[in-house]
Amino acid sequence: MTDLLLWQQLKSGNKNALAAIYDAHAPYLLRYGYKITQQEIIIEDAIHDLFVELWKNREGAGNTDNIRAYLTVALRRKIIKTLQKSQKTAVNITPDEYDFDVEVAVDEVIIRTEKNKEYADRLNVALNKLGPRQKEALYLKYYSQMSNEEISEAMGITNQSVRNLIHRSLEQMKKIFMWLLIFFEIFTK
Repeated sequence: MTDLLLWQQLKSGNKNALAAIYDAHAPYLLRYGYKITQQEIIIEDAIHDLFVELWKNREGAGNTDNIRAYLTVALRRKIIKTLQKSQKTAVNITPDEYDFDVEVAVDEVIIRTEKNKEYADRLNVALNKLGPRQKEALYLKYYSQMSNEEISEAMGITNQSVRNLIHRSLEQMKKIFMWLLIFFEIFTK
């Protein structure tokens, strides 16, 4: 069933459509939430609130043909809003300042040889040298397979800024990765 059809069924009051959306996207949303904060209760509450509000406001919800992108944007906003509220005594967290954590998931990428493991480790080092916004943009683009327009909406930046951010992030990673290759070749012989 396509996202558009499933979304239309949800909007018309089909509880099975809501359950199908939840089953299909909740695990992803949980993983995505952990990229923004490690506070499990905030993530779980945000996901719960997201689906409750989705059901309550289903008739007024806009149309979408990409449910994952829609839910990603909504969850990101909820988590950041909650983090900002919880830190009233401290300096407010802006979307540019929270720590977005990314690493190559070894359980999702089969590493068959020791050489591949070395490259994965080097890639993790390169990823961790990027800023939070850079990591998030790359995660949304290559892991979540979102379009630049969807990333733009999720991150609250222009489409051109998304393209620039991804391009600069990849260029920075190439430089870091090349230095790591040179370093490991020189010092591991």
